[in-house]
Amino acid sequence: MDLEADFVTTAREVISQLRGRGKPTRVHNYDGRTVEGWTIGQNSYSTDRRVGTPDWEENWGQGFTVMTPDASFFEVGFYATESRAGVDRTEYVRPIPISNFVGTSGKPFSKWKSELERLPYK
Repeated sequence: MDLEADFVTTAREVISQLRGRGKPTRVHNYDGRTVEGWTIGQNSYSTDRRVGTPDWEENWGQGFTVMTPDASFFEVGFYATESRAGVDRTEYVRPIPISNFVGTSGKPFSKWKSELERLPYK
């Protein structure tokens, strides 16, 4: 069995189920681009630190893994740094190659395949 092809087939089947159940997509607008789809993962972070006296720096960001209606995958989001100098914010939209979903344990693609299969029930 080709596990990559199976993952893509699962994605297409899940998209059909999401549409059939009327699950709405979400529109993400970053870096002047729009990506519409279902969020299948997200992360955020925030840190602060002293970079001298009395200087400081705070870093934060948020990212989403999105599956689009054509079974493509994107990472969208932003990261920012704030200091005395002000705020520097960078937004991004990046296509995700299927190989990024292989994982490091279990069968290849198994973690993300199970995440996809849960989407229609959330």
